[in-house]
Amino acid sequence: MTKSSASEPKAPTSPEHSPNNAAGGFLKVLLPVIVLAVGVVAAVILMKTGPKAEKQSRTPQARLVSVIPVDLESHSIELSCLGNVRAKQKVALRPQVSGIIVSVAEGLVPGSIVQEGDVLFQIDPTDYEILVAARQADLNRAAATLTLEMGQQEVARQDYALTRQSLTGAELDLVLRGPQLRQAQANVEAAEAQLRAARIQLKRTSIQAPFDAVILRIPESEGTLVSTASVLTEIAGISSFWVELALPPKDLKWIQTGDNGSSVRFLDELSWGTGVHRFGKVVNVPPQQQAQSQTMTVMAEIEDPLNLLDENSTDPEVHLESILRAEISGRTLNGVVRLPRRLLQKNDIVYVASDEDTLEFRAVEVAFRGPDYVLIEGGLQEGERVITSVLASPVEGMKLRYPNQMSEPVEQGTPSLPATAEQPSTQS
Repeated sequence: MTKSSASEPKAPTSPEHSPNNAAGGFLKVLLPVIVLAVGVVAAVILMKTGPKAEKQSRTPQARLVSVIPVDLESHSIELSCLGNVRAKQKVALRPQVSGIIVSVAEGLVPGSIVQEGDVLFQIDPTDYEILVAARQADLNRAAATLTLEMGQQEVARQDYALTRQSLTGAELDLVLRGPQLRQAQANVEAAEAQLRAARIQLKRTSIQAPFDAVILRIPESEGTLVSTASVLTEIAGISSFWVELALPPKDLKWIQTGDNGSSVRFLDELSWGTGVHRFGKVVNVPPQQQAQSQTMTVMAEIEDPLNLLDENSTDPEVHLESILRAEISGRTLNGVVRLPRRLLQKNDIVYVASDEDTLEFRAVEVAFRGPDYVLIEGGLQEGERVITSVLASPVEGMKLRYPNQMSEPVEQGTPSLPATAEQPSTQS
């Protein structure tokens, strides 16, 4: 039996299973790891053996701020609101007699200016002229009767004298025609009264302007039959206008009336232009205890709103129903500090630079809050310094520096920037 195992050739080994190739692949994977480990060890050794960096101490930097001194002064309360222009005198013009309108004043249209006494409408006077003539005739007859009766009384007096009778009281009055004479006198007085009434009626056919006014309503035209219930037109006085000002009840206490009433500056940038204004005066303030709503109506007055008294006036004209912006100068507070409202922080805190040049949170008493300013009546002393710079992350007690102290590096505030979320915001 032949040994086949010794004589058979061995199959060649595949490259994938070659021992040399397997060792080479393992080295390729392991080598980067070894290099990295060596680098880490070297770095650690260098860190431990290298020179150590000295720790530098950092002192807090002073904050650069701007300040203003506290001045205790007198300031007037300033209130801002809107106002509606209203007529001080407004009349619905009605006739006092009935009839047909025979004429209307030329150019009588809404917006026309009329003077006191101007004839605006004429009602047909014919019937009233006839009535006057009739009443005049009645008076003439009554007067003639009185004259006749006076003559008869004189005759009766002479006759009584001839009788040599001695009568007194009522008997004598009857003999001398006293009752007849008094009746004749009464008839004359009645006729005179009726004549005066007729003349008044005739005069009323001419409808005149009761005062200087502006026409508000389209007037009735010629040929219209009118009665005492008819409205011929509406007029408004132009010597002065009222302005209704809407203010919250809490502001009423700052306003004065009477001879020293609070002055009001009126503006209308849209119609008048920027910087143009008219002045008026507060004439009526409702009692504060009557406040039943969020706003109360304060009445101001503008004299000669259409500039009719002074032709050379450069003041803008004020027209009815217009809306004006009003700035009211109210009562004066003494010994207060006026600051921009942005400087007032939450809980009525103001940033103050102490004598030691450190930041101090100062609680203050606010007397009045305006739209862009506040008046402080307590908490600040004359000469103290209020910080005007915007401070990011303020800490009470931190050191402060000022623009004239620039010899050392400082941490600068940014006055022009708005308050950040870290800074207490201005109270609204």
